[in-house]
Amino acid sequence: DENYIYNNTIDSNAGVSLQLWGENNMADSNLVTRGLDDGISVGGIGNLVYRNMVDTNSGNGIVIGNAAGNEVVLNSITWNGEYAIYVTGTMNDDTITKNNISTSDSAVYSDIVDTWIDLTRNYWGITNEDTIYNRSGGPGRDSIVWIPYRLGLVDTTPLADTVAPETVTIVSADT
Repeated sequence: DENYIYNNTIDSNAGVSLQLWGENNMADSNLVTRGLDDGISVGGIGNLVYRNMVDTNSGNGIVIGNAAGNEVVLNSITWNGEYAIYVTGTMNDDTITKNNISTSDSAVYSDIVDTWIDLTRNYWGITNEDTIYNRSGGPGRDSIVWIPYRLGLVDTTPLADTVAPETVTIVSADT
């Protein structure tokens, strides 16, 4: 384990394009597009899926299953054939946040009914809460926590969400 998959283009793959199963693996800054199955599949413990573009795959964008302590952060998951995020099996302390998720009608699926699935602070491409809820599915649909959510796109460029803003300069003028 402990593999680092960085800055690759995986295009038009016949199976699942990128799989992180095991412990402490990292997929960073990869372009995963037009695969005939799921884009990225994650399972195991302590894996990080970070700053990837997962776009127009025939299956799901990112599948997370039988997982613990994994992070899916700062990814763009757009226009995949099935769900953008598909959660299955068991989960414990996984983080799915600060992602841009754009899809026509299938954003997130969960078959986990006894555990809260934290999908807060993601951008869903819309801000209508009824529509966001209606884009979720599966028997664990009501276990998905997606509020609060982002009102605009997440800046997924390197270090974008970790750099503090400039200090505000106060200007006053006598009139």
